Amino acid sequence: MKYFSGVLKRTAPLMLACQALFVVFCSYSFAAEITMACTGDTHAMLYPCNCPREPDGGIARRVALVKSLRGRSRNFLLVDSGGFFGGGQSDSYSQNSEMDKRRTLFYLRGMQMAGYDAVAVGFDEFNFGLDFLEQNVKAYGLPAVSANIKAAFLKRFIIKDVAGMKVGITSIVAPSVSMKAAGLEVEDPISALKKAAAEMKALKVDCLILLSGLNEQDSRLAAKEVPGIKVVVLSKSGGEESRQEYEGTLFLQPSWQGRHLVKAELAFEKGVLTGKRTESIRLSSEISGDKQALSELPACFADFNCRKNGVTGACLNPGEKSASCSFRKQPKVPLTVLTLKDCLGCDTDAKIAYLKGQFGGLDVSYIYYPGAKAAALVKKLGLITLPVYLFGPEVEKEAAFTGIKDKLEFKGGYYVLSPAVGGIAFFLDRPHAAGRLDVFMGLFEPKSSALIESLREIKPELHFLATDNGGKLEAQRGIAEIQEYLRAVCVKKYAPGSFWDYVSCRSRDINSSWWEDCLPAGTDAVKIKACAKCREGEDLLRESIGLNKELGVMAGPTFLVNNTEIFGVRGVFPKEDLKKLLGQGPRR
Repeated sequence: MKYFSGVLKRTAPLMLACQALFVVFCSYSFAAEITMACTGDTHAMLYPCNCPREPDGGIARRVALVKSLRGRSRNFLLVDSGGFFGGGQSDSYSQNSEMDKRRTLFYLRGMQMAGYDAVAVGFDEFNFGLDFLEQNVKAYGLPAVSANIKAAFLKRFIIKDVAGMKVGITSIVAPSVSMKAAGLEVEDPISALKKAAAEMKALKVDCLILLSGLNEQDSRLAAKEVPGIKVVVLSKSGGEESRQEYEGTLFLQPSWQGRHLVKAELAFEKGVLTGKRTESIRLSSEISGDKQALSELPACFADFNCRKNGVTGACLNPGEKSASCSFRKQPKVPLTVLTLKDCLGCDTDAKIAYLKGQFGGLDVSYIYYPGAKAAALVKKLGLITLPVYLFGPEVEKEAAFTGIKDKLEFKGGYYVLSPAVGGIAFFLDRPHAAGRLDVFMGLFEPKSSALIESLREIKPELHFLATDNGGKLEAQRGIAEIQEYLRAVCVKKYAPGSFWDYVSCRSRDINSSWWEDCLPAGTDAVKIKACAKCREGEDLLRESIGLNKELGVMAGPTFLVNNTEIFGVRGVFPKEDLKKLLGQGPRR
């Protein structure tokens, strides 16, 4: 049985080719300060998100905040690194092509009011075709740039005068974007970047800003290709931290759906980034939306845009200037949530927010496990995982029931929400194994090295993120990643005491082909290579990833603690907190 279909944390879909970065390098010889704000990965998000705890965002709030920041700083730049069109897999609020187009046009008007200095053209900007993109870039006067997409309406670069400096802005995108539009010509991104950078230098540009549609790992490599890069801003969100540093370069990440505005205050002197202060500003209800922006936006595009006091209303004339929200008294829909106290992976707030979006009158109560009432429900319903979401029969009367009934199973007088939707954080049918830790992760992610270092003392059972697809071993990055894991499991067999030293060494420079340099002294590299290249290595890797398949773990890092509690993590999990969890007795 597949207990677990993904990490229990919000992640954007893995569209690495759609990632973008924003890079600065400088060569001027005087001191200057620039305030820079960036967005990306917004997907035409017009309204605050339909979120349980922090319903932040919205283009009207952003316009108001940008106007305030620009008024306080003469040396202000505002950029977007792509993914601002609606539609596509990454758009959580997608409806249909025509409504997504309409929402995108209102969003472009909002961007026009915000006064962007440059916007990158990424994959999502071709969701409605090349002609639609060209027409509306021109209609809204958007400063769209691309060094490697050959299209007459896109500028290869833009030069801005800021703080007495000439700042050049360009962008690149992954070559596979050519598949998004027939006849689209796309050059190699690094070659195009180098040519554009050379042209801007010839025009005496002091600083270069680059918006690039490469994934995070490739963006680090790009930073090495162009000398002098000081700041990289990734347009793809997905981390808790908006700032990190890598080999002396500052990396920034914008906020998913524009819920926050990422701001960086940068000080330069003689071409050196001498000071940096970053801030991720919530676009909360404390920020009043810009009046002009609010006056031009429709009241709603769908029912989920109509929220008042926790109740979802009906959107009348959606997407039209005459749109309005209508509210009626909501009948109560009882929902019982059976969960653990102090549960790391339950994320019940997010699931309840989703269900409230379906049933405005949701009346939620909690039963906590362990406990007599909880134990009785577990036995009566034959439950094997937590949390569990239980609807009463009253839910059948709701109009939204038909849209969710395929995710429900009726038993014992309740409609039980499928674990595939509700998530899994605790296994009731697995034996407690005190002190056991299983970690599911890959070695190719940017934060893998730091996580490996934090786990070396504990030495958990490590399961690489690979799958056995009909006898063929597969991983996200293809054969190179599988070969890496084959060597690792062979090292574990023939030099078990040095396994963690080996994976730690490899994770620090995973792209290096000199894997032998990470082997402990006295280890036979020929033997390891032979193991990895034959059936022995494949069998070892299949054994290692067997638990992945059993639990349905497909992404990471994911921790299984004491063989019962499972949760996803971002970055490095505090070691002392992990030790406390491992020291807990059975939660039954």
